[in-house]
Amino acid sequence: MVNDDTFMSPEPPSETFDEMLARLEAEAGITAEPTTPAAANGKGPNLVPNGFEQIGACVFDTLTESVSWADILGPAGWTQEDAPDNATAEAWKRAGGTHPVSAKVLKVNPHVLVNWSEDSGLPVGAGQKRTKPRVLADLHYNGNESALAKDLVRGEARGVPARINDAIRTEWSSRRAAVTIDTGEQVSTATGEVLTSTPGPAAHFWIARDVLQHIHRFARARRVGPWALFGILLVRTAANIPANVVLPPLVGGPASLNVFVALVSASGGGKGSVNRPGNAGGC
Repeated sequence: MVNDDTFMSPEPPSETFDEMLARLEAEAGITAEPTTPAAANGKGPNLVPNGFEQIGACVFDTLTESVSWADILGPAGWTQEDAPDNATAEAWKRAGGTHPVSAKVLKVNPHVLVNWSEDSGLPVGAGQKRTKPRVLADLHYNGNESALAKDLVRGEARGVPARINDAIRTEWSSRRAAVTIDTGEQVSTATGEVLTSTPGPAAHFWIARDVLQHIHRFARARRVGPWALFGILLVRTAANIPANVVLPPLVGGPASLNVFVALVSASGGGKGSVNRPGNAGGC
């Protein structure tokens, strides 16, 4: 039951929604992005709603389509074994392994490797589904996916066949000189170096409050998507608000504080992974 006494004689709003939004943006230092003129050929940058240029598939998508599990695991000393069951597409044994199968690629999810060997240098267990980029980062970059991405655009990625390194460098150097990441930094596709660090609209959001900065850092530390983690935390926060806490009846009656979040990604894209940091006490 809602206590109607809480909402007796509500004060009329002193500003419209647009006025409130403009005030909050001004307080956070958010300014409107200037309109980018079209190029001389009429094909200007394709801007997405948050002001960033739409760059299409990321370099890891290109890598995933180009490289096979044999390309990744073979040079690292792994050997492919006979599949132990009908559900397994590929079975792999690590170098020096004593069990017939150290890791599997399942037919229902061929994008990821499920590792069971604690001595393989890869995370263990069904919950640790490793995509091809993640396995490469685990084996050759101590798990640093950012370092792998920068080496890919330079054509110097460790553990990647030379033909694939060359193909990715050629593709990305012809696409554009730089790509923009969620912090607002522009990274050179030729060298992998940061060119500018001017915050964009999304970056302004993450630096607007200390708690948002903490969420962003925590997500990066756990290697999950910051926006996905933010959504999970909003849902958990809403679930802990008592049912009698509602919005006042400015229009109609009181309104509940419902939040619905959908995490959308391809199989192995990290939808399940983000739930664990969302439940962690450190965030």
